[in-house]
Order: sequence, then C-alpha cells, then structure tokens
Amino acid sequence: MKYYITKSFDEKKYILLDELKEFLPSINDHNLRKTIKMLGGEQDVYDTKLYRFNESLLAENKANDFNGEMEASITPEDLCLYERMHKSYYQLRDFGIEKLKSSDKINNIKTKFYKKNFASPRKCVIARRIIEELYLSAWNISQSFLQAI
Repeated sequence: MKYYITKSFDEKKYILLDELKEFLPSINDHNLRKTIKMLGGEQDVYDTKLYRFNESLLAENKANDFNGEMEASITPEDLCLYERMHKSYYQLRDFGIEKLKSSDKINNIKTKFYKKNFASPRKCVIARRIIEELYLSAWNISQSFLQAI
C-alpha cells in the first residue's frame, strides 16, 4: 500500500481514494486515509476522495516520529505476491472453495478420496482438477494471507 501511494505521488502528485480502494479492497477507508496522510497526502477541499501530495506535510510527518513507519514499506516483489494471493483467493472462491484453513492436509485428503471413490473415474477427474487449482494458488505460499482475509 505504501509503495503504491508513494509511486502515485511520485508520478502524478495525487491519488484517488477510490482507485486505492479498488486496488486494495480488503483494507478499510480509515487505514487508507491514515497512510495517505502519513505519506504526505493532503485531502482536497472540493473533492474529499482526492489527495494531493504536500511535501511540507511529508517533512513534518518524518520529523514527528512517523519516519520509522514510513521506511517500513513493502517491496514490489511483496506487492506482486499479495496481488497474486488475492487473485488466487477469489479464483478459488469462484471455483466453489470458500473456506481453506491449511495446505498441509491436501495430500492426505486426496489419498482418502481416491481410495473411497476408486470406482468413479469422473469424481477422480474432478478431484484432480480441484487439487491442481489448490496447488497452483498463491495462497499456498502464505498462510498469514489466509488469516488476514
């Protein structure tokens, strides 16, 4: 989030709250606004969803002990991973897998299912497709992402 806001301020000198909410839908407005202001965003008088970059506000925030928080930014690689995990989460949900607690037991469940449904090739093909979808999902990389959602 910090990287995205900073990049927007560097390129355009402003950021739209709606654009940020679309990019990070799981983060509430309060946290988005707080981070924008901490990084030097000043709310526009006429458009409350527009934040313009204010260099003096950024300098003031750095002087007021926000510097530690501002330096703890996310890397572009972490951002890509987060985007991929988010996309995978919604793909799994659209596929019908709504609740997933851990990836550790997938092999055990797969073995039990195949033994139980050995006579039904159609069910085994469907199960293979579901397991493939689970393994290809980026959530498999980070259980902390699952807990955050």
